[in-house]
Amino acid sequence: MDLGRNRNYELTEEQTDYLKERGFVVFNREPLRDDFFPYVVLGPLRNYLGESEIRYLYSPNYHRATFFPRHPSVNKIPLLIKEIELMVGREMDVEGSLINTRSGEPIKVFMLDPNWISVTKELVEKYPSSFPSFFQN
Repeated sequence: MDLGRNRNYELTEEQTDYLKERGFVVFNREPLRDDFFPYVVLGPLRNYLGESEIRYLYSPNYHRATFFPRHPSVNKIPLLIKEIELMVGREMDVEGSLINTRSGEPIKVFMLDPNWISVTKELVEKYPSSFPSFFQN
């Protein structure tokens, strides 16, 4: 899913509830081998197509990614938050088959580039969880 083609797409009420029930927790590190899926990875700006700055991984073999550049250095925070919301919200359909999350268990976000700090802070503010993010300690 990339907003370049679907700018007018909005989350459904069910998708919004899904995000609110889980919330997000942010880590300032690479995902570890024992980190459970699903999770979001926010990386540095890429200089070429084919690798994405925003990736949502919901199993070792399946993920969603943006096609167009999506990074705080070139995009506004609301667009980046919407991209993350849509990516995670639209994949809730694989809940129970490819992923198993429960209400109260936050969706992990791994921030690999410090330029994402403002985006992650707003994301956590909008969808808080009971687990503190690294910047809340």
